[in-house]
Amino acid sequence: LTTAEIYDASPAAFSVHTRNRGNYADIVDQYLALEPDVMLGGGSDQFLAPYGSDYFYAIHSLMLDRPYVGQKTYDLLRVLDWLAAAGHRSIHLAALGWGALPATFAALLSKHASHVTLKHALLSYAGAGGTESYRWPLSAFVPGVLQTWDLPDCYRELARTKSLRQIEPR
Repeated sequence: LTTAEIYDASPAAFSVHTRNRGNYADIVDQYLALEPDVMLGGGSDQFLAPYGSDYFYAIHSLMLDRPYVGQKTYDLLRVLDWLAAAGHRSIHLAALGWGALPATFAALLSKHASHVTLKHALLSYAGAGGTESYRWPLSAFVPGVLQTWDLPDCYRELARTKSLRQIEPR
């Protein structure tokens, strides 16, 4: 799972190798030879551009009363269900950066995630909301969240129940 293009050399380095990082066809061929159960990727070149993808995800999710991070959490919950149905009994959920938010929420809601590792996860919504400059997309925020809880509450519960490991939180 990566927010970069699936054929990008950085995520590919975990499982395939090529002498030229721009040789996308070779990277994809090597991936396919591994016969993975699932691979998820994206692209970020237009995500934070003015009126780019993030803006539209955030605004449409607000108009539909379905926060984008909630939709991503739902998708991740379905993947966890699928892995459990395929016989996996110990699922270690690992996420990086913006993906840490849906991973946090999915781990809290799913009985299938047994361990959680988050790298560069947002420390708290209150902290991000209290500063003029933050590095999180609008679509990562949940409307009204601070009325009842914040991310440290989630992290405490995951530490208690799912062996949470946080790496360089931001």
